[in-house]
Amino acid sequence: MNFKILQDKLMNILRNKYFLGGTILLVVVLLTVILFFKNNILMNLASITKNPSFCDNIEDSIYRDTCYFNFALHEENSFVCDKMEKDLVKNLCRAIAKRDAILCGQVDQLEARDACYLNINRFKPDISICPRIENETDKDDCFSFIAKNKNDIVICENIKNDKTKENCKDNINE
Repeated sequence: MNFKILQDKLMNILRNKYFLGGTILLVVVLLTVILFFKNNILMNLASITKNPSFCDNIEDSIYRDTCYFNFALHEENSFVCDKMEKDLVKNLCRAIAKRDAILCGQVDQLEARDACYLNINRFKPDISICPRIENETDKDDCFSFIAKNKNDIVICENIKNDKTKENCKDNINE
């Protein structure tokens, strides 16, 4: 066998080794990326396919509950909330999914209850929700949203913070 043929075979082996090594490295990197983004991928699949069973495959309870919550919120499906682990989040999920301010009143934690009212107000604007909010900034935001939504400058008068009140009025006058 001449030296040139041996050299060519050796180069082919080395090229194939590098190709194989590069391919293995690429596969490992892709698998790592997929595993790293698995939760987000499953959450997106649940949303796109409108199938909450993708959430069931998420191992991390926070991501899984977030997946159920997002599904319930967008699909107005409160039954998915029952799959959540924590009662506080479960009750919040049910209230927002049903767009029911009365259920918000049953949420134990003050911040979560205020967030519940604010979220329902975004989907189903109702001025009677705003006075139920205890945090003044959130309450002002609620009135501001309603005023803008109804294009009613009089509603801005319910806002306590002067700067927020002026911004509300300016937004109506635009």
